Amino acid sequence: MADPASVDRAAVLATCTAPGFGIHALWTYGLKPRGLMRHLRVVPVAGLADMATVYRLRRDANQFYGRRPDAHDPEAWADPLDACSILFLGLLGDKPIATARLVVNGGDRSRSELQALVPVPEEFWEGGFVEVSRLVVHPDFRGNRIRLDMFREVERLALGLGVRYLLFDAIPKLAPLYEAVGGRRLPLTKKHQDSDEIEQVMYVDMRAILARVNRFSAVWLAGFGGTLGRHLEIAGREPTDVILGPARRSPAAAVIRGMGRLLARAGG
Repeated sequence: MADPASVDRAAVLATCTAPGFGIHALWTYGLKPRGLMRHLRVVPVAGLADMATVYRLRRDANQFYGRRPDAHDPEAWADPLDACSILFLGLLGDKPIATARLVVNGGDRSRSELQALVPVPEEFWEGGFVEVSRLVVHPDFRGNRIRLDMFREVERLALGLGVRYLLFDAIPKLAPLYEAVGGRRLPLTKKHQDSDEIEQVMYVDMRAILARVNRFSAVWLAGFGGTLGRHLEIAGREPTDVILGPARRSPAAAVIRGMGRLLARAGG
């Protein structure tokens, strides 16, 4: 008879490797192996094989919710803005379970999906922004905090680019999730690109997060402080100075950056 620890290890191995065996299968069998998310890695897309994986994830995640049910060919889920985006995959062990992209527009309005639909307020074009889109999680792993792990990579990339604003959209039930990590709602909505669902347009102001100490700071640092600290160790202060602008020498900015460094060291 296997002991509980060995059952947990076997369940983790199956979740990270076996096709069709996901977190919901664990729940079905009454299993809750500890530390499963330690095996989650977020990696950049590199090459055609990874792009094919991205398209399959987009298809499987969207069709689970009834979007474009006849679009069986993964290539049908490609998008012109992929060419000017940083794409990445979430891997649990070796199993791809999530994907997202960061569209880098460089001030070119033709490289913004939101601009074509809403349009984007001028303050964001003046301050500079990147667009987060096509963030999907495989149906076998829905309902977990994987979106936050993907968003952690989004913010890491934004720090490296020295970009003040992140713009994105969210279906209404996910908007509170993003508000918990600094997202704010704009008075704008749009249709989902693959359905008639109405989505809320949201943004994150990285300057406000990095230059202000308040009750929210502790929440943000708990989730993203280590990411900030590791970024500072690798890239130095220059990218965050660009984001902070006139606030780069403020006491609040020094506190946030100092806490980020401490959390990065504590995390190893």
